[in-house]
Amino acid sequence: MAKASDIPGLKRLPKPGGFSTWYWSASQLTREAKDFTPRTARLWHGLGEPAAEQLTVIKARALRLTQDLQEWQLRARKKPGRGLAKRSPRGSIYFVRAAERVKIGFSKDVRRRVAELQTFFPEPLDLLLVLPGSILNEHAMHRRFADLCITREWFRYEERIARFVAKNKVRTSFSESHDLSESGEKRGVESCL
Repeated sequence: MAKASDIPGLKRLPKPGGFSTWYWSASQLTREAKDFTPRTARLWHGLGEPAAEQLTVIKARALRLTQDLQEWQLRARKKPGRGLAKRSPRGSIYFVRAAERVKIGFSKDVRRRVAELQTFFPEPLDLLLVLPGSILNEHAMHRRFADLCITREWFRYEERIARFVAKNKVRTSFSESHDLSESGEKRGVESCL
């Protein structure tokens, strides 16, 4: 279940009569967002607090805006002075373990992709982590673990990656809406990349 404390960039503004407005604000996440648009977005307005179903929708929108901001920051680093020209496709970044190796990849359909990968391995693959994101976020993960890279998207499964996976499994609610296994078992997570 989503909680207000889990919503990135949230800013609550009390209004007269017990009403409040919840905004997503880029400046809540970084000081370097003055050229990013939208700088703020209204997520909710009402009396008291939003219901649980509304919180899930609010959180999903805030996460999409946060991803846009992160992607904009990545592109700005690559091409200083330029904003976000075109958004890259949205999907999931996945971490799949095969023995002492882990593949960090991107797919719009993680279940299908893991099934494709499984055809190349006699032992069962272990889907460790699923993060919402884009191809740019996947590239940022590759750079983050570059010293562990074996080849392209394959990395040595060492303590740093294990800690990253464990830390992000704790911050789960993405799994509440993404069923990634045939048996109906829900797996997956979200993260601020």
